[in-house]
Amino acid sequence: MMSQQSLFGHGDGAARDPAARISSATRYLSGAAYLDEWYAAAVVDRFVADRRRAVPPSLGYDLTTVIRHCLRARRLWLAQNAVVTAILLLGLVVFTAATATLVVAGLGWALILSAPAAYRRWAILAGLALMAGALALYYRYAPEPGSGVTVFVGGVLVVVVAVLAALTWSRYRMIMTIAGEPEGPAVSRVEEVEQRLRVIDTAQHGNILLHAGYDPFVGAGETVGAWSLATELKPVEDREPLLNGSGRPVGVRYVPIDPVELVGHLRRRLAGLRSRDLPEHERITGLQLRDLVVSPGARWLIDEGCGVPYSHAAPEAVESVIRAPRPEGRHFLRASVGAAECQGAVVSTFVHVAVEGGMLYVEVVCAVLAPIRRRYREIDAYDRGDRRAMALREAAIRLMPAVGLAPLRLVRALGRAAALRRGRPHECGAPWDVRELAARTGFANYLQRLDAEKYRRLIDRRATEAIYEFLSASGVGATELATGAAAPIVSQRAAAITRVNAS
Repeated sequence: MMSQQSLFGHGDGAARDPAARISSATRYLSGAAYLDEWYAAAVVDRFVADRRRAVPPSLGYDLTTVIRHCLRARRLWLAQNAVVTAILLLGLVVFTAATATLVVAGLGWALILSAPAAYRRWAILAGLALMAGALALYYRYAPEPGSGVTVFVGGVLVVVVAVLAALTWSRYRMIMTIAGEPEGPAVSRVEEVEQRLRVIDTAQHGNILLHAGYDPFVGAGETVGAWSLATELKPVEDREPLLNGSGRPVGVRYVPIDPVELVGHLRRRLAGLRSRDLPEHERITGLQLRDLVVSPGARWLIDEGCGVPYSHAAPEAVESVIRAPRPEGRHFLRASVGAAECQGAVVSTFVHVAVEGGMLYVEVVCAVLAPIRRRYREIDAYDRGDRRAMALREAAIRLMPAVGLAPLRLVRALGRAAALRRGRPHECGAPWDVRELAARTGFANYLQRLDAEKYRRLIDRRATEAIYEFLSASGVGATELATGAAAPIVSQRAAAITRVNAS
């Protein structure tokens, strides 16, 4: 019997082309860290500070490059918040009333802009109340009219100009990083962080998906369709149950099949959708196929020596899971279309087959990952135009929220920096991946929805036909999987799910 170490590992030893690290999706996900402070912090917290967190397989982007940019962006955000906070503290000493009024007004403005949609009404009311409080501060602590008003207005202008200059400097550095360093920033200065990045660099190419939470298909987006069926593995001629001398049924004969061979046939048939034998304009060139061992975090998929989840399962281990699935780990064949796209949706179909109790069970789940958010794709504008003017314009837009939130963000960033050095123990499963975190809500237009439905149906139909072909060649009678009968069943179920999701 093979040992656990020979069946599971932290890398497959395959060499990767460095040029393949740069894709459109990688660029947009990296640039998002310089546009959204929350995004950069969330990525680092989940994948670097949580040293024992599982790494979901990446599809169409390089996770290590994205994380390195998030680390650099966090340092730039930290520097920006520190400088702005220092300006505000100095302003409170020199221009107390003016600075206090600005901070309270900034908090109200930030609350109005950043509140979730579910609490928008209450956030607007609270923001207006804070702005009213800012006026109350002015009337309570401002000097007498005349020269006092001039001092107050002058103090406001001094603080605003100083903060605007700091934000412009910060935005210019970030814009230059986005536009001028496509290969990613330098090596981290913290050895523990660099060690974690080396683990992530190999784990992102793995075939083990340890998930946290209810949804096992991390990184695939929203489930839009699912169907399953079970059929007896009986010979074609066994249309009716066999009867004994008394006329009682004695069961049917059993035709054994190898689920590993079935998965192999399914993979070959799906790969035919991108075959070079097809005319170039008919190939689904963006189709990617990958074996996945999906688990909620079983102990046998965690390296007891270091406590880090395994990311790679050897072919023998994958075959073992296919032949003997269990609740804590099952095999799915994932077929994805559009994985390298950033402006289109990514359609993924997960197929699971199992042979148990003399029956074949087939489960098909389809998920769609929406395009990357439009605001994260606006970095293309940095390749043209005056970058200094862009930095000034963005700084002016971010001015009031920065005045109100910079001290709070600084405290939070310092706490996260400390956690990054010491690490944080959490559950091992991955709750999401960075591509999923950056996805918009829903499709950008109706044509994207139609494309997603097209590829879902193509893969769904080919998978159904491949399973039927294999069973027929093995002498198994599976009339419910016949081409003419299966297609309407699948379509009706998928259409019903689509209508529910649309409503």
